[in-house]
Amino acid sequence: MATTHRPRHYQATNTGRHRPLLDPPRFTQAPTHHGRPYQDFPLGPGAAPYRAKLEDLVSHLPDGLDKKMVFHICGDTGGVKNPGPQQLVASAMEADAMNTTADGEAAFFYHLGDVVYYNGETSEYYPQFYLPYEFYPLPIMGIPGNHDGDPLTTPDTPQPFEPSLSAWKRNFCSADGGITNEAGDAPRHAMKQPNPFWTLETPKANFIGLYTNVPEGGIVQDDQ
Repeated sequence: MATTHRPRHYQATNTGRHRPLLDPPRFTQAPTHHGRPYQDFPLGPGAAPYRAKLEDLVSHLPDGLDKKMVFHICGDTGGVKNPGPQQLVASAMEADAMNTTADGEAAFFYHLGDVVYYNGETSEYYPQFYLPYEFYPLPIMGIPGNHDGDPLTTPDTPQPFEPSLSAWKRNFCSADGGITNEAGDAPRHAMKQPNPFWTLETPKANFIGLYTNVPEGGIVQDDQ
């Protein structure tokens, strides 16, 4: 199966490389607030029950994952007002990803959602996702958060500018794992997950990823 990320050694010499500070991302809507309704969203290219094996998503895996598995996990990463904290964490993850010792080699990054604030806009994927992880050598997979699926609207345009999760699906549930327009000049390929809610099967454990949609408190429907 085609690789979904750059070889691990590609960024070894770039760890800690300075990234220019960005202008604050551009947004026109306040953060998600109480009363936001459930949003219909597109399903991915996989078939129910939406399971994927780790080895089908990642071309290079450490040995011995059935005994010990190291991975990175975090969420709410979008640098909506100040990209500095996100870049500091990304740099630390880059350095940790270069640890290739038998007891510490990370296999992937599982993202817990809210990749882009506040409304999952296509235009924000480069400054809030692709640029901060430009030198991060591991594949990034995960589930969407409420901000990824909360479509941008205005009082004058109540219809969303983009359908819910449309940009997230292109970049995480790609059928071919190619490089999307959102990636700009970053060479990271889109992830080939089967669906926004899905199960990642690994030699050590299974990850059951739910998507609780946009409303306050979350909603999980029967199909999950």
